[in-house]
Amino acid sequence: MKTITHKIHTIFFMLVLCLYAIDVQAADRTDWKEDGLKGKVKEARTYNVKENLNSIEKSSIRRILKYDKKGNRLEERHYNEYDEQEGELTSRLVYKYKRKKNHVERTIYDQYKKLIEKALFDENNARIEDEDYSYGLNMRWRTVNKYDETQKIIEETRYANDSLCDKIIYKYDEKGNLTEESHSDPEFRWNTQKFENKYDENGNRIEVYEYDKDGVLESHTVYKYDDNKKCIDESVFDSKGTLCSQLISRYNDAGKKIESMHIVLEDGLMQKDKYIIDDNGKTSVSLRYNPDGELGRVAVSKFDDAGNPLETMIYCGDDWIFYFGTIYEYVYY
Repeated sequence: MKTITHKIHTIFFMLVLCLYAIDVQAADRTDWKEDGLKGKVKEARTYNVKENLNSIEKSSIRRILKYDKKGNRLEERHYNEYDEQEGELTSRLVYKYKRKKNHVERTIYDQYKKLIEKALFDENNARIEDEDYSYGLNMRWRTVNKYDETQKIIEETRYANDSLCDKIIYKYDEKGNLTEESHSDPEFRWNTQKFENKYDENGNRIEVYEYDKDGVLESHTVYKYDDNKKCIDESVFDSKGTLCSQLISRYNDAGKKIESMHIVLEDGLMQKDKYIIDDNGKTSVSLRYNPDGELGRVAVSKFDDAGNPLETMIYCGDDWIFYFGTIYEYVYY
């Protein structure tokens, strides 16, 4: 009897773990995360800034995003960014949700209350079907996704007015790493038909091969990592094996990027960025240098306690001439 009871408890415990894992997966796929937000944000506002005498202050609004308590978008408003039409609403998207058995249907309407998108999500909050409407072009695009038992996408089929446009097949290794992505109709979106990835024993992607529709190699990218699995070198080669570009990165002891250098050999271009990390691990200042080594741009950012940006100001050159800025405001649940 004790053994049977133990088995029942074990099965119940495993079931709870499975349900918890599903909840974590669903929570991990929120619009908060897609929009790069931290914490339970109820509303996020984005503003332009302007110079006023010796100060820089908030000016016209650019965007408003509203969310429910689960991190789903409820409303999205975009405004005209030009000063002569300050505050003019250019688009408004309203998100509505409807539960259908184990699925959730999300519909999006524009400011004229026209349906512009309809998406269906499964019980793990994975998007399994999506429809987009363009009334001016009299077009309807539809995408159907299929997933394996580990919730990794294995097939993505795209249609235009019910005509097949492209089918993408994804393949993975036994560790769950994406090893291959192949397109049935690459000319509809891009010329590349097939991507092949290779990984090291630590799960780092170390090589990517890209092939055209005839199976001919187009390019080959090689990645190198440090002991903390941070990519320190990304080199792109053409079909003949000639180095085309290289991105070299450096990190601090906490794993935050502090420097990157991008070199394009054909054009002889080199761009160098340096990053200053604050005490909370956020990039507070980034410095961009021109190919001649002169400081070309400075970006200064501030963050709130949740880790969301409060403002980003961009200046030009050594004289720090104000160029462009953004201020963010949040309301939390």
